[in-house]
Amino acid sequence: MLLVSRLLISVVALTTLSGNIADWNTTHIFSELWSPHARFHGAWFVIAMTLLSAVSLWLTWSGRRRTERAGIAILIQGAIWLAFFPAMLVPDTLLADPGKEVRLAGLDLNLLGAIVNMVLLATAGWLLRRPRMAVRSP
Repeated sequence: MLLVSRLLISVVALTTLSGNIADWNTTHIFSELWSPHARFHGAWFVIAMTLLSAVSLWLTWSGRRRTERAGIAILIQGAIWLAFFPAMLVPDTLLADPGKEVRLAGLDLNLLGAIVNMVLLATAGWLLRRPRMAVRSP
């Protein structure tokens, strides 16, 4: 089950990386509507997420103690994606720019992606714990 967990973690980390790459454009980090200080924070956050995703991939696929390292990668990616949900509560924020909303099954695609990533991470964590749980069961 370790391999499946590692693959799920990798899917989430690569999803995070691809979203970060997409944010380097004139509607996000280079937006003239953002104040210079807001742009700094946006760039900082995107760069931090990129580095944390790279660290997650490195932890997932290198070194000894693979189960523990994969667990740490789950925590890192989980923290990134968990932060998505309270960010929606900030007044005057939107999940997508007006007119660019994409919905699937009635849900905003960004929200659906965050939910799927959290489910993938929870599944990866469950699979990591499963062998240990089976040993402890009578």
